[in-house]
Amino acid sequence: MKVYPSLSEAHVPYLSIIIEALDPYVDGYHIDIMDSHFVFNLSWGPTLVKVVSAYTKKTLWLHCMVTQPEKILALYTNKNHKYIISVHQETITDWTKIQKYKQTYDVSFGIALDPATDISTMLPYIKDIDHILIMTVQPGASGQPFLTDMWDKIDHAHQLCVEYNPKCVVAVDGGVTLSHLMQLKNKSVEMIAAFSAIFGDEAIKSVCQYNYEMQEKNINQYLELCVNKIKQIKAV
Repeated sequence: MKVYPSLSEAHVPYLSIIIEALDPYVDGYHIDIMDSHFVFNLSWGPTLVKVVSAYTKKTLWLHCMVTQPEKILALYTNKNHKYIISVHQETITDWTKIQKYKQTYDVSFGIALDPATDISTMLPYIKDIDHILIMTVQPGASGQPFLTDMWDKIDHAHQLCVEYNPKCVVAVDGGVTLSHLMQLKNKSVEMIAAFSAIFGDEAIKSVCQYNYEMQEKNINQYLELCVNKIKQIKAV
């Protein structure tokens, strides 16, 4: 199971230091792209994503919670880096343009589903994608608890992949903690976006208090705690 720490609420002034510390232990980084339209929140623009791509050679997993994603995808990616792209099924209006983007940029591409969206809506796309992303929280904000009624949906997503596209894998994003990892692994989940499991840890929050005034003396402690948490996750 591959682990992608979510950088969406990481301390931007310390991004280079955080990535340098985590890089040896992770498969890549998960970044939420939000437009304050499909979801209420607003997050990273293309410039900040390009800054991250300069700090690491690891894969960047861009989770696009935006309307008309086909209009913005090329702004966030380039042909010199590896990307995983997830767009929401609920936002797709021009699948042909999205497929053309996928072919041009040679990215790993998948579709995300809101908790309320039925898994059967994947059938028109399943043969053309690399992953199904099951949202286990409502999209748009970090720190929500894992929705336990999504376990059956994860099973159904895996069944779809096996039946229609064995190369397609199941990914999960939202509220994942250490207590969920073994069950996710047993359900053949291949990728997880990890915010709560790492940065939501109480010991880590007590160091940084989720503001942009982290004291220099605390940064090493913060990074050590994050690395140890990732090691715990990878050991499952």
